[in-house]
Amino acid sequence: MKVRREVLTILGLNAKLAGYRILHVSDLHFDKKLGNDRELWDYLRAGTADLILVTGDFVTHERNIEPFVEYLDGSKARDGAFGVLGNHDYAYLTLKQHFRHRVMKNPFLMTGDA
Repeated sequence: MKVRREVLTILGLNAKLAGYRILHVSDLHFDKKLGNDRELWDYLRAGTADLILVTGDFVTHERNIEPFVEYLDGSKARDGAFGVLGNHDYAYLTLKQHFRHRVMKNPFLMTGDA
């Protein structure tokens, strides 16, 4: 797992969003080995992110859907977790049905007055 911390300066950003923290997790290809990764587990449960964004590929094999959903269910972020399916995920339409967080297909989401 590779961890990078980035601080972005966005001109004109609403002052209410100053210091907003996003945990972006991408291309997990979740399996039993990753399910035992304590570092990722700790990041998801730390509660230090305002938003968790998981961008596909969540899983590589259908058998890993339920373990992935259970793994992510313990995540803590003030504004929740959102996901965007990747090319590996589209084959598993059941992923979207089982996922208890918001999953979007080719989304464009606007919230509040951000």
